[in-house]
Amino acid sequence: MNQIDGNQILKLGKKHKKWNEDVTIEGFPYLINNNRYFLANYLGKLSKDVKNIAIITPDTMRKEDALKALKPLVYFSIAFDRLENNTKGRAELDFSVYEEIRDYLRNILNSGVLKTDLLAIYERSLKIIEKNLHLQEEMLALRGGVTSIAKRILARSYFVDSEIEEILNMVPAPGWIQYEQLYDSYKYRHDFDVVYENQNNVELKPFFNFRDPKTLYNMTSKIAEHQLRNSLDNLTDSIDMSAYTKEEYFNYWTTKFKKGLSDRYIYLSNIIRYP
Repeated sequence: MNQIDGNQILKLGKKHKKWNEDVTIEGFPYLINNNRYFLANYLGKLSKDVKNIAIITPDTMRKEDALKALKPLVYFSIAFDRLENNTKGRAELDFSVYEEIRDYLRNILNSGVLKTDLLAIYERSLKIIEKNLHLQEEMLALRGGVTSIAKRILARSYFVDSEIEEILNMVPAPGWIQYEQLYDSYKYRHDFDVVYENQNNVELKPFFNFRDPKTLYNMTSKIAEHQLRNSLDNLTDSIDMSAYTKEEYFNYWTTKFKKGLSDRYIYLSNIIRYP
């Protein structure tokens, strides 16, 4: 199968573009009867809303096959974009401040200088920070998996049905990891009020070695609570999911996401410009 670059596909898409539109091409084609079909989106230059779509091919156009390709193209492109966006941003976050906090709490606990009434709070805070760092490693591994899938498809030059299901099964994963990171941080958000209030204690001051002097202050409930709550609401659809298992969380979001995909497919199937 001949290789084709993005500029060639874009040129094909522009054949069906109106003068007052922009066109974008989804990067991964679907194969039917040895012909690759791409999804082209035609957007208004100002609104950027999708006005029409086209199914295009650098190979042999068969209208019936092109229309059959629409559903897998819609499902895969939306699911992959969601997974790509949700892992890329999280994987690029700088967690070095968490490492500083971990070392600060660990050194204090190892020193034995804490009063008994503070010990449980510092131990719990350390466990939460360590858990967040561990979960970030899971996020990085998930991001690596997404990148591997993209490379696999690009090497083949098209995606297959099993990869649609593979991607759909992964879509809730970034949300679950973030939920696990944020739930205990929110539940015990007042712990860092205590850690902050005690940072200048004579016994604890020698352990303070942050690049940003406001690090502990930024972890207090006054600063973090609103953002934590908003993030959790987004990750749970504003539902109390504290009793959900991982499987239940995945099932909830997979069902909702598939419903959205079905609605989007129906909508796009009614605004096909070509063929």
